[in-house]
Amino acid sequence: MLKTTAEIQRLIELVETTLDTDHDGDVTDSELLDGYALIADELEAFDIM
Repeated sequence: MLKTTAEIQRLIELVETTLDTDHDGDVTDSELLDGYALIADELEAFDIM
């Protein structure tokens, strides 16, 4: 479980880096929507959603 602000910030940075599929330093709406779809699929696979 995440306990500190630093851990939460690191998780956010990791997600943003992962979502930036064209590696231009900017997460576009399209990349964000694709990323949310992938995350939702993963959560569904684990019966979390």
